[in-house]
Amino acid sequence: MSWLWIMQRRIQIPDYPRYAYARQRAYRLLCELEIDRLPVDPWKVAESLPNVHICKWTVLRDNCGDDDPLFIDKEGADAKTQHLRGQADYLVVYDDRVETYQRIRWTIAHEIGHIVLGHLTSFDATALCRGTLTEAEYKVLEREADTFAVNLLAPMTIINRLPSIQTKTDFMELCDLSGEASDNCIEELQLLKSGKKLPFPIKEEDVLHRLFFRFINEFNRTEVPSLSCDDLEIDEAFDDYIECDYWDFTLMAIRKWKLEKELYAALEGSLALYDCEDMVVFVKDAGMVDFVAKNEGIILETLQKYSDSCVKRISAYAAKLRTPKPHNGK
Repeated sequence: MSWLWIMQRRIQIPDYPRYAYARQRAYRLLCELEIDRLPVDPWKVAESLPNVHICKWTVLRDNCGDDDPLFIDKEGADAKTQHLRGQADYLVVYDDRVETYQRIRWTIAHEIGHIVLGHLTSFDATALCRGTLTEAEYKVLEREADTFAVNLLAPMTIINRLPSIQTKTDFMELCDLSGEASDNCIEELQLLKSGKKLPFPIKEEDVLHRLFFRFINEFNRTEVPSLSCDDLEIDEAFDDYIECDYWDFTLMAIRKWKLEKELYAALEGSLALYDCEDMVVFVKDAGMVDFVAKNEGIILETLQKYSDSCVKRISAYAAKLRTPKPHNGK
């Protein structure tokens, strides 16, 4: 009985779009690919998916001897995706005669959404065409793919941290989108701010915040003063350690989300290096070394929760600045 119920769930198209699910899958893909800047390149996203193949409509037409492959002309479609029978591969064919490059970018992201969301394999109707779907079913899947495309090309959890991004023109310039796609983004952002479409946080958001942390600061022109390896004299025992590229994000999490303002003040401007499960932190104020060491548990908890870190031990040291080398002849 349980297997029958699972099969029924698997083949039935939902009555309403799964907006949260579509958003989460877009975020998850961005996290898996470690994308950390806007605009997002949908072609590179597609290239990273080994079973997804992108083809121009004119190329397919010229090589298959069909005047209208996949009936893209007849149906006025911007693209179509086919799940190749007996294989795990997908073929995305897009109309390269579309003059607006930004519209094609959106189309590719939209088709990737159909694939990632399982629209071609999870339901009885495995081809997105009106001949096999009811009008209501078609709209549900289209809205899910649109939500995926919005959050792949303009992840709302990141946009929400860029206060200056408000208008259609802002989205067009930052995310390289068409005017129509930017309207979709504005609608999604308004729903995000109202809370109507996001009843709960998505765990992938924390990873995205870490990945995009530097981009957000650069875009907002927020300076994050910190030491670098070039500034310090570092013991050779740490030669194999590498700089923690998400340390500034971790400090922000300690201050804003853990509300440990005193610990943040002690760590502000510090440098963190790590080697597997061990981390060393160089603080500017030597008087704060013991305080930082006593709060190792809070730092580890923050690293694990917000930065997906495997670090298990932290040692604190006073930063020793390099002595500037004198110029020749002086």
